Amino acid sequence: MESNGKTYTNKAALLALKEQALKQADELLNGSGWTVKKEKDGLKQLDRNNKWDDMNVRGCEAEITATSQQVLRFLTEPELLLLGYKVQGKTFQEVRVLEHVDQNCMVMYELLKPPFPASKREFVTLRCAKDLGDGKTLIMVKSIDYDACPESSKIVRAICHFMAYYVEDKGDNKILVKSCGYIDPQGSIPDFVKNKMGQENYERASFFLSNHSNKPP
Repeated sequence: MESNGKTYTNKAALLALKEQALKQADELLNGSGWTVKKEKDGLKQLDRNNKWDDMNVRGCEAEITATSQQVLRFLTEPELLLLGYKVQGKTFQEVRVLEHVDQNCMVMYELLKPPFPASKREFVTLRCAKDLGDGKTLIMVKSIDYDACPESSKIVRAICHFMAYYVEDKGDNKILVKSCGYIDPQGSIPDFVKNKMGQENYERASFFLSNHSNKPP
């Protein structure tokens, strides 16, 4: 979780973490070590060896029909997140905002009910965005320890080490989207299963992004 056991209890600490998270997002998306695993219909699926262990970081890059604001809405508004998860085939039961830190930053809670025999998983994440100017936006999602939502012995607390997005307006209602992520579901799941889950999640997410981000309800 990269919080070193620290629980974030005040807005100043969360704002400081926001800046750290956005810096990490920029370094991840623009850093070296990426390889193209598959390219089809304008979508690149990318892999990058994780510096922490043997797990793979998943990434994708595509130019799609949408706007930066639409992508930002789908990543930060609970109702649209639930819609997106449903289209991707994910069984999230609950998505809610725990705290609005500032206009472009929030703490969010998500509860996932995976297919049997896996047990429920929950996430508590910091979601933040930064306008880079010239139609460019940086978005970061990252697990944190949060005092208002402590871990429960009844639900496994999964870890989103990071989900980073770079969005660039290309004109004519087209945007370039680059994203990468590393999520650990925790619990007794073998590494090869986690990697397979990561690949399947990105395939569904990429399909959803390219087919639905320009159709908000």
